[in-house]
Amino acid sequence: MEKSLSLNGRRMHVVSTDERGEVNTETLFEFTQEGAVVSARYAGGKVRLGYLVGTMSAEVLRFRYVQVDNSGRLDSGYSTCEI
Repeated sequence: MEKSLSLNGRRMHVVSTDERGEVNTETLFEFTQEGAVVSARYAGGKVRLGYLVGTMSAEVLRFRYVQVDNSGRLDSGYSTCEI
């Protein structure tokens, strides 16, 4: 039986993202996870503060996020990423 990946307690940076996005390689994510439910606080680069909440299936994280950038602009959305 394959053990599922856990993000609980992990800290990581983005490897690649959409060039129009605020999140970049300077953004640090700090994760917690209980079962399939994942949350993270993140900041750095263009992002002053952000939060995400989502679910993990195999090595795919599907989540919603809300963030404020360094100029004070609010943003939110939905994304999927491979871990």
